[in-house]
Amino acid sequence: MQFGSNTIYTVNSRNHLGQLTQYTFGNGAVTDRVYNVNGFPTSIKTSKSGTNYVNISYGFDNTKGLLFYRNDLIGGSGLEFFWYDNLRRLRNNGNNSTDYSDLGNITFKTDAGTLQYKNKTHPYQITDQIMKSAQHWIPICEISLTLLTEGALGPSLNRVTQLHFGTIMQANVPK
Repeated sequence: MQFGSNTIYTVNSRNHLGQLTQYTFGNGAVTDRVYNVNGFPTSIKTSKSGTNYVNISYGFDNTKGLLFYRNDLIGGSGLEFFWYDNLRRLRNNGNNSTDYSDLGNITFKTDAGTLQYKNKTHPYQITDQIMKSAQHWIPICEISLTLLTEGALGPSLNRVTQLHFGTIMQANVPK
């Protein structure tokens, strides 16, 4: 794959499912991907000149297609396990847990606190977030654009180079 005259990566091999099994980045780093018979990844390793940059192994429930462990041997996050409920929703991974309401709304996440849904006409709309620090958070839509205003095409040819949609949380500290 190229961007202009620069090589981003080169495909070295694929498996019988068409999945990339080895590719080389433009900087010479080589990534090897190994998959099980069902096409789920079992390992991803990236190295260059004998130095390993990525070495992650995965374990999947082949019947349900759910990730049940990930082991990052280089990045420092180590071995993580994932547990799901009978509806295949993530309930727990490591020190993080998630609870759901009967409607399927997330009612608690370790990293987000308690989420409340008090708008009866919009039952899936988060109306409040209660953190352990007793701050309330209100979701606000954020859209940002990055424009390329000068460059090889000249300053008069503006084009969007990055578009980001997301949600930011604004603190609303109770009085």
